[in-house]
Amino acid sequence: MMHADVSNRETIIVGDFNARNVSWNCPCCDTCGLYLDNAYKKHNLFLHNFSSLSYADLRRNYRSNLDLVFSTQKIKNQISVSVSDDPLGSDHHAIQINVSVEKHRHVKIKHKINSVRTNWIEVHNLLEANYKTFLSRDYDDLDAKGKYERFVATLTEAILANTPTQRLVSKRKHINPVPWWDPECDRAKRLRKAALKKYEFSLD
Repeated sequence: MMHADVSNRETIIVGDFNARNVSWNCPCCDTCGLYLDNAYKKHNLFLHNFSSLSYADLRRNYRSNLDLVFSTQKIKNQISVSVSDDPLGSDHHAIQINVSVEKHRHVKIKHKINSVRTNWIEVHNLLEANYKTFLSRDYDDLDAKGKYERFVATLTEAILANTPTQRLVSKRKHINPVPWWDPECDRAKRLRKAALKKYEFSLD
């Protein structure tokens, strides 16, 4: 920490520094404490547990704060630090560090229709016939939202009117291509098609 510049990184530095300084709740300052205080401020780091007491010497009735948690300014608001009251048999108390991490998932939305059953020539003809509705006075008087909804509704109606509601299935589909073809072969074929579609989708 003394020599590396980590100010522009997402970094957490934790350790028993054995450095005393009144700035982080020690009863006195020593050379290491003064050096560490200067170093973390020079690198613009954030000290999370400046008011805790992580070390206890019960024989001397002495307590100090030697175990410190630093982070870069970039992630200081994502970190919370707490010191356990139970030393668990040690002279150093356990320190719990919670880091809040958000993962953003990018989903690419495609605004296109790909239907092999739709008669796109008839869709084109129907839209051509209804094109003048977008030049009418009624359409011109609509607000932006109304115009958008009318436009989408016109497209949707044209597509639905020229898309069969039931898929026509050839009778030959249920005829086994070879004598040994069984339901397991049908299942393997469906899985292969699904895997191919998933692969093609991942390329976009």
